[in-house]
Formats: sequence, C-alpha cells, structure tokens
Amino acid sequence: MNGYDGSLFNALSINHQFLDFFHGSDTGPWQARVSAMYQVGGVVALPFVGPALDNYGRRWGMFFGAITVVIGTIIQGLTEKNGSIAQFMVGRVLLGFGVTIASSAGPMYVVEVSHPAHRGVVTALYNTFW
Repeated sequence: MNGYDGSLFNALSINHQFLDFFHGSDTGPWQARVSAMYQVGGVVALPFVGPALDNYGRRWGMFFGAITVVIGTIIQGLTEKNGSIAQFMVGRVLLGFGVTIASSAGPMYVVEVSHPAHRGVVTALYNTFW
C-alpha cells in the first residue's frame, strides 16, 4: 500500500492532465499541500494504532486498515465527476490513516503467528519483501 501510493502520486503530480483537472501547479504550496495529506493521515492515526491493535487484535487492524484504504481510494476516484481537490485530499488522508494502521499490524501479526524456530527468518522475509 505505502510504496504504491507514493510512486503513483509522484507520477500524477507532474501529469499535465491531472494538474489541469484540479487547477493545480507542479511547483510550490499547492503540490506540497496535496502530497502532505497522506502523511497527515498517518500522523492522525498514530494515537489510535496501539490501543486499537491491543484491544481488537492484529487481524482486525489489518482488515480495518485495508478497508480504510479502499474507502479512501473510492473517494479519490469519485473526484473524476466533480474535480474537487478537497475531496481528493480527504481521500489521501484516509489512505494515510489506513496504511499506518495496516502496516503497524502486519509485522506484529507475522511475528505472533510464526513458529518460534522460524520467527527470525519469516520476519526478515516480511521486511525484505516490504
């Protein structure tokens, strides 16, 4: 989730059709604000990550994070109809929120379900493929 959005948005941010559609520019505050919404969502999620994963479990955290990412993606995709940059940024905030929760739950879940004899290798593979 995390790397795909970053690479996808970097390509969009220099695309002239994207910039014309949202009346944006490829330099300055406009692009910084739109790009930063993803990180804002991640920072907003931080106080909720620990309590949510401890109270509801890692699988629930991965599920909730993935559902939040899907909702954020739908919100972003629906901007095709109205060209609202505010709606697009709300979708990016939801993406950042969901990715933070899912990517926090994933490594802990891998460690918890791995057999103790293989835990180090499995965790290293998880981090390698990340």
